[in-house]
Amino acid sequence: MSKRIFIDMDGTLCRFHDIEHKYIEQMWEPGFYLNLRPFEEFINAVSLCIDRHPDTEFFILSAVLDTEPPFAEAEKREWLHKFLPQITNEHMLFVPAGTDKAALIPDMGADCVLIDDYNKNLSEWRQSGGTAIKFINDVNDRGLGAYGGEKGNLWDGLRVRHDESAMATCLKMERFSGIDREENKDSAFYGFADDVLPERLLELLPDYFTIRQESDTALIAELYRNGEGFFDFASISDHSRTLAEKLTDKGKTRLSAFQTAQGVNAALMDCLDTCYSLSRAYSIPLSRLTGWITASVRYEHAWQTYPVTSSNLQVYIAKMLARDAQLKVLSDQIQAVSKELKQTESRIYMPSATDVAMDVVSNGLQKDTLSARCEALKSRLDVHKDEWRQLAGTAYPQLLFGNGQMKYQKYTTMPKEKPLANQK
Repeated sequence: MSKRIFIDMDGTLCRFHDIEHKYIEQMWEPGFYLNLRPFEEFINAVSLCIDRHPDTEFFILSAVLDTEPPFAEAEKREWLHKFLPQITNEHMLFVPAGTDKAALIPDMGADCVLIDDYNKNLSEWRQSGGTAIKFINDVNDRGLGAYGGEKGNLWDGLRVRHDESAMATCLKMERFSGIDREENKDSAFYGFADDVLPERLLELLPDYFTIRQESDTALIAELYRNGEGFFDFASISDHSRTLAEKLTDKGKTRLSAFQTAQGVNAALMDCLDTCYSLSRAYSIPLSRLTGWITASVRYEHAWQTYPVTSSNLQVYIAKMLARDAQLKVLSDQIQAVSKELKQTESRIYMPSATDVAMDVVSNGLQKDTLSARCEALKSRLDVHKDEWRQLAGTAYPQLLFGNGQMKYQKYTTMPKEKPLANQK
């Protein structure tokens, strides 16, 4: 029988009992499970292990409380589709909390592996003859009782940790699970028979996109000629693949010729297809996509730890889309605060007749109030720009401000008796 690996969710894949996030009182609120943060290194380790061993079955085995709202399971499934897209719905198993997980698995034996953060689940699994691996998170290895197991008793069996690299954890999972590895995988850098190099992927993307776009354009025109029509690429994950399968013989020939001429293996073709499909699905320009991947190679060094695979590209591109969405929100906030700051400074340095009158009436309090407002706005601006820098890895581009700020700085440093008409 092939290996079967079962992986828990709460406290294992996601930070359910993270010491920084005490969420218990929020468990019954919509969006709770959907917004749990992942243990990123472990998620990537599982993703890597799945890619390396397509003949091994991977399952999610997670408990659900009887008192939890009906949307809890649906949110868990959506969370898994986002972070582990290789896991199908049929391989997501949800059981009542407190249930002996081992009792639910047919043909239990050493080939059945459970990775869980809870000692009780692991003990029952091991007693039933399965292989139990404890996931060590932030709180469950202190011998404090309750969540971590019996008080004073630490897990005495196999372990993987949340703070180890994805590759190290993947290799441990393979060794502990006894997954057989092909000889030709051992000599490859990441353990794949056909490694995909990020520089090679970047080199081939433009030509691959050109071929696919021309083929899709021809097919869409053909659909319209046949009266079928085509509206958008919203469901591109499925639809673009359908388009690819329906390519004309000429299109198929061009792709085959491209693959042969460039010496592209199946793994690299799958990565190229993933980039193209996601580009269509989310309207990502090729230049933006290649910019992300270039940054991941030159600055983030992402692929030194994680191999370039179709699933890893999906996760990385989804992360970059989410990051850009957050940057757009921050940019809007920065520009809004900058605009308000500019208007407030204008009322100080180039006051209207009303502002002058108010300042006289208030005995200078009007200007003091506006100055305090400016300081508060500058503080908000610094906070937003610092958030931008941390997220983008670079300073907020001053170009987006226009030159308004420079004009004000210049104005405030110039002698006020100088005629305004002579200022440049």
